[in-house]
Amino acid sequence: MTPTLENLSEAVAAELRAALAYSGTSYGQLASVLGVPVMWVSRRCRGVVDLSVNDLAAMCEAADLDLVTVLTSAIGASK
Repeated sequence: MTPTLENLSEAVAAELRAALAYSGTSYGQLASVLGVPVMWVSRRCRGVVDLSVNDLAAMCEAADLDLVTVLTSAIGASK
């Protein structure tokens, strides 16, 4: 089954939250590295605002997460 865009967006946000938690990176730490408000990070991680590919890549880089792993895990979870 092909994931829908809505399911995929939710899965990417969930996978990002899980990866951040596993790495011990807080929204505050991530926001500080990115130079954005904590609410900016929180809204994207909670799925309130859809993540752009650029935002996801920047967040992964700032948290030292592998972008491909986050995406492939999300795709697998959304099926």
